[in-house]
Amino acid sequence: MSEENQARRVSVVIGGRRFTVTTDKDNNHVETLAQVVNEKLQESGVRSGVSGVNEAMLVALAIANDLLEERERFEGLKNKIRSQSQRLLEQMDMDRFRNIA
Repeated sequence: MSEENQARRVSVVIGGRRFTVTTDKDNNHVETLAQVVNEKLQESGVRSGVSGVNEAMLVALAIANDLLEERERFEGLKNKIRSQSQRLLEQMDMDRFRNIA
C-alpha cells in the first residue's frame, strides 16, 4: 500500500469542538469537509440551546439537501447532453445521405 493510501489521523474543529478523524484522504480533503460542515452550522443559525445531536441532524439535513440538488442537476445535464448528442447524430446521418444523392 502506498503512503498516500495509508490511514492517518487528522484533527479538525467543527462547531468549536475538536475531532480526530482516521482516514486515507489527505489533510486538505478532511479540512475542506470540516469547513463545509462549519459553513452549514453558521447558515443554519442554530442557537446555542439546541443539543449537539439536534444540531448535527439539522446540518446533516442541509448537506443532504445540497447533495440531492446536485444529483438532480447532474441528471438534468446528463439528459440534456444525451438529447443533444442524439440530435447531432441524426443530423450527421442526414448529411451523409444528402452527399450520396
